[in-house]
Amino acid sequence: MVGRVLVVATFILVAGCATPADTSGGGGDPTASPSEGPVAGIERPPDDQFANTVADADAPVEQAFAGRVVAVDDGGPAPWVTFAVDRWFTDDLGQSIGLWAPGFDGEVESDWLIAATRYHAGDGPAGDVLVDASAPRDDDTFAAWEEDWGGSIAPGGDLAEASADPEVLAELDDARARWEATEPPQWTATIAWSERDTVYGQCGAGPVRVVVVDGAVTEAVDLDADCDVDDPPTITAVFDRAEEVAGAFEEPPAFHDEYGFPTWLSAWDRSVQVELGVSDFVPVARPLGDAPPDEALAEARARWDAAGIDDYTMVVDPQCFCGFYGEVEVEVVDGEVVEVRPSEPEVSADDYQGIDLTVEGIFADIDDTIATGMAAVAYDPDLGYPTSADLDPMPDAVDDEITYLVTSLEPTSTE
Repeated sequence: MVGRVLVVATFILVAGCATPADTSGGGGDPTASPSEGPVAGIERPPDDQFANTVADADAPVEQAFAGRVVAVDDGGPAPWVTFAVDRWFTDDLGQSIGLWAPGFDGEVESDWLIAATRYHAGDGPAGDVLVDASAPRDDDTFAAWEEDWGGSIAPGGDLAEASADPEVLAELDDARARWEATEPPQWTATIAWSERDTVYGQCGAGPVRVVVVDGAVTEAVDLDADCDVDDPPTITAVFDRAEEVAGAFEEPPAFHDEYGFPTWLSAWDRSVQVELGVSDFVPVARPLGDAPPDEALAEARARWDAAGIDDYTMVVDPQCFCGFYGEVEVEVVDGEVVEVRPSEPEVSADDYQGIDLTVEGIFADIDDTIATGMAAVAYDPDLGYPTSADLDPMPDAVDDEITYLVTSLEPTSTE
């Protein structure tokens, strides 16, 4: 990502809110009026978000673009100017933007090269036009900005600026071919997908637990928002997006050894900011229960009790901020763990002390979480033991979450 600092004269800078809009892509008429086209919906923020700051001579330019003035609101403590953006020199924030502009004298329909600074305040990024660093647009000045910033990008794009390394694309093709050759008839996985304009908390923005049977999604639940997702992500879509942004990979993506899907990738440049990953994959369909959590837990416990299994081996992957990681095979006799066999050679059985890796222990953790926080749990339809449990005991706290992923359970004796 290219960046620079423009030197500006010291002056009083009155800070407000920089409001990007329509970041989803597409064209738009850069000369449109404030009530139509790409600038629709741009409104000045409440005056209580207004604050006074003083820019020094080395004030950083964090938003730079070529744009046309489409509206000026002189009400309130400082002018609020709406621009239709033609080219971005910094990160793409969409086809239009609103900025506080004290001292700016650009008229509606005039074309400018705008430099602005911003800081975070209130509900969003705040910023101002840097008057001394901005300039009316002409060919020579535009060319100079292009050279200084290493070029510019069109607003609303969703492709990487640079072309992808052919070796990276070949690796993606090989991984996709492996996935297409090995995709099970049924599978369940968690797909995390965030883009620059992701609004966390909205349904579908968090990690989505996807259940697939015969190539069709049968269930998709946002584990953060606890809601059904109407347009869920798929592993095929993950591969498609990975190819589109491969030119902006920050480091080579990681792929699953057996099935080939991307377990994590990150792409970042002025056009795209993408993070993708597939985790908690199991080659069976494990829907989350539709019943209320306490009822689903009671029903699952009844199935487990009816099975009468006290001796069993279980492979479980407890994921948490607990000082250990990786799958572990536990041997249980009379409901008590008698042996712990970690899959990772650098992890020892002693690392798992303090966590009850039995079915009853996981049931108890689910029960406690239902009482105080949020739980998204899937149970084995026959034996009732938890197959996937995403637990957040204290939603307002950090690092208390834990996920249990049980990939197998084999009874060694029954009553």
